[in-house]
Amino acid sequence: MLRPKSVESLINDLLPFADYLTTHHPEVTSLDGLDRSHIEGFLVWNRTRTWRGQRAAAGAGRTISMAVIQSTVLSLRNLLDDITAWGWEQAPPRRLVFAADVPKLDQPLPRALAPDVDGVVMNAVAGLEDPFARIGLTVLRGAGLRVGELLDLELGSVVDYGPAGTWLKVPLGKLATERMVPLSAATVAALDEWSGGRGVCRPLPHPRTGALTDFLFVAHGRRLGQTRLRNGLLAAVEQSGLRGAGGAPLVVTPHQLRHIVSA
Repeated sequence: MLRPKSVESLINDLLPFADYLTTHHPEVTSLDGLDRSHIEGFLVWNRTRTWRGQRAAAGAGRTISMAVIQSTVLSLRNLLDDITAWGWEQAPPRRLVFAADVPKLDQPLPRALAPDVDGVVMNAVAGLEDPFARIGLTVLRGAGLRVGELLDLELGSVVDYGPAGTWLKVPLGKLATERMVPLSAATVAALDEWSGGRGVCRPLPHPRTGALTDFLFVAHGRRLGQTRLRNGLLAAVEQSGLRGAGGAPLVVTPHQLRHIVSA
């Protein structure tokens, strides 16, 4: 379960989209009535909107920061991806928010975790109840993958080369190519656990090519998204008791995990 502050943050991210639709597209009364034009209009509006709620008075008409703009788009994309994965009747018939829609922040990438912190976090990850979060984060770290690369893995991506070890075939997005990553025994075990419990799922259209693809991380006929990974990592850090500045839970991102590849 999300902490109250996390729920509040999600609400603050999603309410502006509801405000936008109410003002500019009152004819849209259900999420399945959305199309790409609604999203494109919101993306433009979101970049120039001012603070809302209690911060509006303090901001005195000042536009929101780029970090808030980014967070709002991410939360909207995750919401639509999640309700599609859950099979909600009101889910839009196709994906409407893409990675390219998420603004990039002009800041350095987060540093890799210190070895002792990494050990504590991954011990907590190993105890997560959500099997996708537990296995996905283990593979993400063990193979040094980006989240998108993890979610794009296909059946048959694990290749046993005998004396040369077991390797993972990782697709490289728009380059239409792949790289091979050597796997530790722990990462192979995690992948085997997921494959063993995955069951039979029908191929799904690839979001970039449209070709029917047997993705590895699917459940109930739907591709799994990054929200469960992110929530799992938040839960693991909270359970580990790690604290950052001011006593708040330490901030750990999936990107940091991929820089600590298992030996």
